[in-house]
Amino acid sequence: MKYFVSRQKYWPTGELVVEVAVGGKNYANPDMLVSQFPGEAEEYHDPRQAVAVGIKIADAWKAASGHTEIEVRTGFTHGFTAPFESGSYQEAQAWAQRQYQQLDNCDACGELLNDERYTDSFGEGKFCSERCALGSEEQGGESCEACN
Repeated sequence: MKYFVSRQKYWPTGELVVEVAVGGKNYANPDMLVSQFPGEAEEYHDPRQAVAVGIKIADAWKAASGHTEIEVRTGFTHGFTAPFESGSYQEAQAWAQRQYQQLDNCDACGELLNDERYTDSFGEGKFCSERCALGSEEQGGESCEACN
């Protein structure tokens, strides 16, 4: 799963928000502004990292623009235009933690699985790399030493 961080100016309300969109850049709302801050317009596999970057961007944007009503909003557009609901930084962090708990992890090292996934020689397991898959086989299903 990917999470896309962008600055938005929602139409028609004009609300300024930093948006963390589930599904990546193709699922962000269309009111995205030109990138100005580090980490903006990037995709993340860890929702906690995406929200943390979003909070930094919101704080930097507030300081640079003088606007104080800039929020971090989280959600999923389903491929449509769907402005996300208002919320606090704490609510965004709690949402990110819930999202994280639902993601798949490597059976060997516990890292989040990205777009590229591997299985062992028997087509079993979920691994983040070929090294983890092979290492798990060699260790009899235990975490490989290279990942620890």
